[in-house]
Amino acid sequence: MLKFLSHVRTLETSYSSPELDSPVVKFQEQAPYIERFHKLDEKISKFINTVTIIIGVFVAAVPFVFKNHFPPKSFYEWLLIALIFFTFVALCSLWSFLFRALKLVNVPRMPFNEEIVELFKLNQNVNTIFFALTKTCLNAFEENKNVNAQKVKFLNKAYEDTVYAASLIVVDLFWIVFLQFLK
Repeated sequence: MLKFLSHVRTLETSYSSPELDSPVVKFQEQAPYIERFHKLDEKISKFINTVTIIIGVFVAAVPFVFKNHFPPKSFYEWLLIALIFFTFVALCSLWSFLFRALKLVNVPRMPFNEEIVELFKLNQNVNTIFFALTKTCLNAFEENKNVNAQKVKFLNKAYEDTVYAASLIVVDLFWIVFLQFLK
């Protein structure tokens, strides 16, 4: 809020048209990114739901595998136990990255309270107020962009872990079938 008021006070003394156009145009150029911000958390939530179901099914299937192959009697059974362990670690890592991406972060928002209403009532220069609001929104948008860049980084790491976890699940399944043929 203080940043916004300082923008208004600064602009009241030094108002110029090129300065007004610059943040407004810059803010309007950011419109496509705003939609992406909203979809990012939704995408992460859906991904967490899917991974949670996969982990649940995986954990439910482990006792059946252990019933037939634990304690391990051969090198192949030891390898199966190790593969199951690494698969579980990969799924947990994937889950961890998703939760870190979904973590709530305090980001600035446009000030909207009685002070702003009073500012409109007291100030005759609406362009100055519009410019200050736009500049404040633009600053908040830039900070939101940085927060979402971090979320995208975690989401990309989660996608990488998905490849490892899915590969390990496939190897686990083939290895279980292979062990059944050996019996």
